Amino acid sequence: RKTPISTPLDYETFLTKNLTILENDSQRDLLLFPRDDVTEQSVLAEERTFVPTVTDEHVKEAKWLLTQEALKLYSSPFRILTFNYAQFAGDFNRTNESDSDLPQLLYEIDLAAADEERDLVDCLNRQEVVKEGFLLLAPDAGLLDNFK
Repeated sequence: RKTPISTPLDYETFLTKNLTILENDSQRDLLLFPRDDVTEQSVLAEERTFVPTVTDEHVKEAKWLLTQEALKLYSSPFRILTFNYAQFAGDFNRTNESDSDLPQLLYEIDLAAADEERDLVDCLNRQEVVKEGFLLLAPDAGLLDNFK
């Protein structure tokens, strides 16, 4: 049996239909974009000459629609959209790099492994002879002679 194909959700239609529900919802910040996220600016293009290169007469004299649209586009002021919350968005790894002032997390198992490693290095650096084992005291004759 094939899995049913679901139709994608039209976000704008969903918002317009459920606007009253979303305005009263306590979790509306999860669905709605912040109202102050986008700001728009108009910036005039820098003129490199004293006489403008494209005037309104040039646009009117142009015969082709493509030429007229191109002249309007390149002679109109630029519109810049700035996303105010862009610094909080992005890849998790990239945002994690900016938190380099946080101390590194230390776990008990890592500390125990580091202690064992330090003890091992200390033992290797010492030149002492370490004797380990059991000492068996037995009489001179008797018990051990039977095993020969």
